[in-house]
Amino acid sequence: MKLASVDALDALKAKPGRVCPLVCNFGFKADGDQCAKITCRAGYRVGDDNECEKIPEKKPVATPDDSRKRDVERRKTEAAPSKPQASGQMVCNNAGCRPVRAGCHIQGFSPALQAKGINGTAGANVEVCN
Repeated sequence: MKLASVDALDALKAKPGRVCPLVCNFGFKADGDQCAKITCRAGYRVGDDNECEKIPEKKPVATPDDSRKRDVERRKTEAAPSKPQASGQMVCNNAGCRPVRAGCHIQGFSPALQAKGINGTAGANVEVCN
């Protein structure tokens, strides 16, 4: 067994700072007499060598299954019959207003008949269904 000499121990005691290097855990670096957490800017992370490295972009990879599903969905949409569209016409009466029903249209009366209130029209148009 080797023992340190008294002179060597006195030399170490006389040193004001650290004698051995500071060893820090992964993700930390020596900062003076302490270990400080390594922080990286956005888009970077601490790599295996304890240095900041750019995070690789993950680009979506299309698989043959994805394109088949997309084609099937497109064919369903294209083959589906179109839905009947509302005419945009409204019919109003004493109860309020509502859209004209499918297959119907609005028929107006002459101003003379409307003024007399024939068939309860009281100046309004009437919905006529065939």
